[in-house]
Amino acid sequence: MKRFFLLAGVLMLTGGLSTMNAEVIYVTENGVGDGMSWNSAAPLADALSWAAKGDEIYVAKGICPDNSLVKPLLCL
Repeated sequence: MKRFFLLAGVLMLTGGLSTMNAEVIYVTENGVGDGMSWNSAAPLADALSWAAKGDEIYVAKGICPDNSLVKPLLCL
């Protein structure tokens, strides 16, 4: 029984750690920054190329350029 709880605890801890490094990338229509804040927002294309599993992309109100490609299975 102790092994079960130890295993369950390890699985919960490692599952929680997988999202601990998740980042938020900020995007604006005319962004030119690194996406770490609204003041240094990035363009959408850069944010999509930088994003990793678990990251979130916050997009400000605006118009996306026609040449922005979004993968069909991207969860927005």
